Amino acid sequence: MRFWKWLRSKWFLDKPKFLPSRLFPNTPDEYTWEDWGEEAKKAHPFRYFVQETLPHVVTVYVVMPVEEFFYWLRSKTYKRYHLLDIRSEANGYKWGYCDPAGAMLYANFTILNKFMKYDYPNICYYAEATEHCEEWDKREVEKELLALHKWWNEERPKEIEDIDYFHPNLKKEEWATWRCKDDIMLERLLKMRMELWS
Repeated sequence: MRFWKWLRSKWFLDKPKFLPSRLFPNTPDEYTWEDWGEEAKKAHPFRYFVQETLPHVVTVYVVMPVEEFFYWLRSKTYKRYHLLDIRSEANGYKWGYCDPAGAMLYANFTILNKFMKYDYPNICYYAEATEHCEEWDKREVEKELLALHKWWNEERPKEIEDIDYFHPNLKKEEWATWRCKDDIMLERLLKMRMELWS
């Protein structure tokens, strides 16, 4: 213990635990991290280099590139964050060509499904802090997300079963009403975009 104290006193800077940044001082003349760094570097240049500069250089030029490489490897092999599988057998699309209008619908609700599966249990609401939707509160956000999720996974598949939209006797008004509901629900989902924080 004594040796460690002696080592710290000889080779380590007496670094404070808490200081404000010069960018965000509480008072104009408040002592900041930048002030401490300038004083420590001037008083003990070698100690400052070993304790502050060297770890920063190693982190930025060695550790971070290695971590970035393994992140890239995971993303390209098994995580594949950059790919979105929009197939939804329950909603009528299994494979093959999908027109842009349909792909837009499937893609957005696939993102909602992923959010509800992986992020919804730990959801953080930022509605109170966002200017664009001050009228939303936590309960309204939760209620809307659950309603959209239920519609896409339960109600819409049932509508597809009930309406044979390829049937020659299907009225144009019925088909238009069904497609219009897709647009309405997609619009509701897009209004919730900034609430899908993970």
